[in-house]
Amino acid sequence: MEATVRSEESRETFSELGPLIHLTGERGPFVSGLAKEVTVADALINGEWWLTASRSRNAIISLLKQCLPSPVPIAQSRDDDKYLWKMGEAPPSSSFSKAKTWLTIHQPNPPVFWHEQI
Repeated sequence: MEATVRSEESRETFSELGPLIHLTGERGPFVSGLAKEVTVADALINGEWWLTASRSRNAIISLLKQCLPSPVPIAQSRDDDKYLWKMGEAPPSSSFSKAKTWLTIHQPNPPVFWHEQI
C-alpha cells in the first residue's frame, strides 16, 4: 500500500504525499490489515475504502484515513489498474527494462585516470 494502495511500480500513488508505505512505515500493512500485495480493487469494499468503518484511534489508521482520496471515482471506474515503472528521474513507463533497473540500482563509478599506470 504505497497515498498508494498498490499498483504503479508495485504501488499506486493517490496523493501528493507519495506512497503511503513511506508514511506508515513497514508496520502500515500489519496495522491496517491490508497486505502489500493487494490491488486498488481489493482495498475497496462496497465502494468504500477498507478502513472507512474502522473506529480505531491508531495513529497509522488515522493517517491513512486522512490521506486517501474519495473512493467514488475509483469505485466507478471501469478501467483496470495500470502498472508503471519509474527509474531514476525518468517519467513512469509501462515497459520494464532490466538494463535500466540495473543501471538505476548500480550507479557506475566515476572514471579514474590512474588505471593506465598500473
